[in-house]
Amino acid sequence: MRDYSTYFNLMSANLKEKADFIIKELDNERYDIVYDFGCANGDLTRLLAEQFPNIKFIGIEVNEEVRKINQKENIFNNIYYNRNMSEFTKNTMVIFSSVLHEIFSFMEENEIIKLLNQCRQAKSILIRDMLFTDTELINSYETNEHENYVNQFFNGLKQTNQTFAHFLMKVRYKINWFEELKEDYFATDWDLILDMFKNDYTIKEHNYYINEYLAKEIPDLEKYTKTTHIKLLLRRKD
Repeated sequence: MRDYSTYFNLMSANLKEKADFIIKELDNERYDIVYDFGCANGDLTRLLAEQFPNIKFIGIEVNEEVRKINQKENIFNNIYYNRNMSEFTKNTMVIFSSVLHEIFSFMEENEIIKLLNQCRQAKSILIRDMLFTDTELINSYETNEHENYVNQFFNGLKQTNQTFAHFLMKVRYKINWFEELKEDYFATDWDLILDMFKNDYTIKEHNYYINEYLAKEIPDLEKYTKTTHIKLLLRRKD
């Protein structure tokens, strides 16, 4: 990652939308430990920790450099940072906010299954990520300022849901373009996830929607898709 600050600013710009359904669940159910998996610079973790001071929040971040910055700048007594999840109680929540597609983009299948199995110790699993349900493929495009990026996009991703809406969402991160090319925003295997949790968990929320912040930032986005994201809340049956 060449430019953390620009990347994290873009990631945090839509923080309220990311947090709303998590806050609703924390208001309605009892939790004592919350894992924010792939917490990045910790903006979401801090927002939640400030509103729920009696809950222990653990930001999971594999990037050691980012994790050390988070630890150094942490001013909350109820926030901790770690590389892996380890502590589970009967009232533990696991959050995957805009990170599950990265797990499926970069981790091996056996590692993904191991991680998801570990999450089965939690009371609830909250997922907010990208998902297309109605998309239009790009067959041609006009010569414009994005032409070179479009070529690199289609040449760089070997396996992807290659839609122009996907490109428009990705091109916002030009500052880290070659890193972004390695990542498939729509890599998540939702069938695998739902199948693994169907016996032990109830689906409490399964909401498909277009991200209003992105729709405002990218006016052309709604020409190519009506759905960009999913919010999924799984809560243990017992």
